[in-house]
Amino acid sequence: MNKKTNASHGTTFLTLFGLIAVGILLNLLGNRVNVALGLPLYLDNIGTIFSALLGGYIPCITVGFLTNIILGIADSYTTYYCVISVLIAVAAVSFSHHMRRLRIKYILLGILSFALLGGVLGGFLTWFINGQSFGEGFAVDFAARIQVFLPVGYIGTNLLSCFLLDLLDKAIVTVIALILYKLLPEKAVHFVQTRSWYYVRMSELEQRKDYAVKYANAAAPSDNMANAAKVETNAPNTAGAAASVKPRRKKRSLRLKVTLLVAVPTSLVAFAAIGTCIFQYQNSTIRSYTEQGEIVSDYIVSQIDASQFDTYLAEGTSAEGYQEFEDLMHAIRDTSPVITYMYVYRIAEDGTHVIFDLEAESYPADHLGDVIEYNDTIKKYLNLFLAGEEIPVDIVNDKYGWLLTVFRPIRDTAGKTQAYVGLDLGMSHLSSQVTSFLAKMISIFLGLLFLIRTYAVWAAERLIIMPVNDIADAADNFSYESPEARKESLARIEELDIHTGDEIERMYMAFRTATGHAIHYIDEVQKKGEQISRLQNGLILVLADIVESRDKCTGNHVRKTAIYADIILRQMKKDGIYADSLTEEYIDEVVHSAPLHDIGKIQVPDAILNKNGKLTDEEFKEMQRHTTAGGEIIDKAIAEVGEESDYLNEAKNLATYHHEKWNGKGYPTGISGTDIPLSARVMAVADVLDALLSRRSYKPPFTIENAFDIIREGSGTHFDPEIVRAFFDAEDEIRKAADSIHEE
Repeated sequence: MNKKTNASHGTTFLTLFGLIAVGILLNLLGNRVNVALGLPLYLDNIGTIFSALLGGYIPCITVGFLTNIILGIADSYTTYYCVISVLIAVAAVSFSHHMRRLRIKYILLGILSFALLGGVLGGFLTWFINGQSFGEGFAVDFAARIQVFLPVGYIGTNLLSCFLLDLLDKAIVTVIALILYKLLPEKAVHFVQTRSWYYVRMSELEQRKDYAVKYANAAAPSDNMANAAKVETNAPNTAGAAASVKPRRKKRSLRLKVTLLVAVPTSLVAFAAIGTCIFQYQNSTIRSYTEQGEIVSDYIVSQIDASQFDTYLAEGTSAEGYQEFEDLMHAIRDTSPVITYMYVYRIAEDGTHVIFDLEAESYPADHLGDVIEYNDTIKKYLNLFLAGEEIPVDIVNDKYGWLLTVFRPIRDTAGKTQAYVGLDLGMSHLSSQVTSFLAKMISIFLGLLFLIRTYAVWAAERLIIMPVNDIADAADNFSYESPEARKESLARIEELDIHTGDEIERMYMAFRTATGHAIHYIDEVQKKGEQISRLQNGLILVLADIVESRDKCTGNHVRKTAIYADIILRQMKKDGIYADSLTEEYIDEVVHSAPLHDIGKIQVPDAILNKNGKLTDEEFKEMQRHTTAGGEIIDKAIAEVGEESDYLNEAKNLATYHHEKWNGKGYPTGISGTDIPLSARVMAVADVLDALLSRRSYKPPFTIENAFDIIREGSGTHFDPEIVRAFFDAEDEIRKAADSIHEE
């Protein structure tokens, strides 16, 4: 890659980084102003929307994502909203084209979209992050006021509150961003929006091109063409990367593949990581609960006197020390928010004997001395309980809730288990914690995924999609019509100057080389074809001259009839007569094969061909044979060629049928109307005109007026009326040709 390209890329990346930095600073400044004024808003999307207006997806999404990461350093809670900022960035770019033009409808739609994303979707995210709660703050207080006038439930009023506040927030930041954008000089806007990372809609391309021309014309006169070409080349395309300003096809297969290649593996890794984190989080929480339960239960065991249990059961709650120990258990339970139930049970064959059972909110306590049924945990480990063994930690989800149960044996001085202290730690809030954790992780992941996808597609655009599309467009638009067109098309391919340093560059170089060789080969083939065509036409004229040299009466008849036929055919095309047949190729074939129309005269004896005076009936019949003889001669040529030849087919038609008449009274076959080949019908007019205007041994030349009268009279009988109409439409041109070629 040359120094000029490196310098251009350096400027591009500096511009990109500068725009990202400005966008982040605007977001941070708006946030600080909001905090300083104590407003119940955010004002942290000014830079995001400004970047969307000025620079497109790349800086806009980057600004939105990094703003939340930076703000999250001081308040980690903010980090979890990066996906909302990224979605607002995407929406901002979608509306940016119309917002730049200050189209009020689209500005309002944009603000509404931002508020729906920030307020409603962000509100739902808040609800999940806070464990199915909207927390505290102005939005919650405002929701309480809304509830008075519009009772739509806790979630409905809070989402409405978030939406209304965010609507005001997004209206303010959008107006500020638009003002900042409009204050920028047009030259600065153009400079940014012609960088290779800028995404632009097709409707803006012509506007960019118009400004490019104006900007180029402002340069030095000697540099105008170069600058215009440079701006034309740098103008952005619909894919969002630098390329030619010509439209791209709407296919997006590579873009979709790149998106999938980035999104699918990243998502799988992220989901696996999030799942692992949730599993580890749950296990860590359970271990923490277990440790807490074991510590509390061990402490209770250390404080209780197992030898007093029989006394407690005999004397009841009035027994000495019973109330004091129950108060201690209450105090211990109240210090831990996760301990739901606390009790001391003696497990016997006849059931569970209650010694201590602290009353809970969800159910009343059992009384000292009551014998109750085994609960699920006791049933599961009954043999261990009856044997006085250690009991594993158990997790159950029953009518009392989702609980982690810890049992510790209380042994007497002899080591015999007298009872068990049990703790039930409530785990219902673990579900909300997991939901909150999951919402946070997914939010961060989605924001990061948008960012990665944007840069991955951008890189693919620059290094793969854009070069491939440029090569494909150059191939699609390649013109083979003329040497100049081919040279210009090859120059456009060379101007692509693709330097990716990989297989794409190799493919481009091979394509450019192959195209150059192909053009050289086409030029050579065309030259040879032209030489062969000239040689062919020359041989035809030589052959016609040989035949004509035997006929001392006709003069330069074959050349003159070809001139008349050419004039008539081109006038027919101009008039739209037999338009389906009269292509340029067809006209050239007829005109070039016209000199062969009398080739059959080579078989007519000289005595008849050059007889002074009128031919007898037998001699005329012999003269008429030149039509079928001409067809047979050309048939032999067609057989020698060995393939279909339109050129020779028309020569055969001319030689065989040029004496047929429109009314069917001609020769050699007597066919009529459009059954007569078109070329032969045209030659019939040209042949008669030249015969009338030329001197023969048996007659003087007719005047051109007399000749025209005879052709006019023959319309519909001898000649095709449509061809006669074209003949007289070209009357002036035919008169000039006749005056030129019949001068004596």
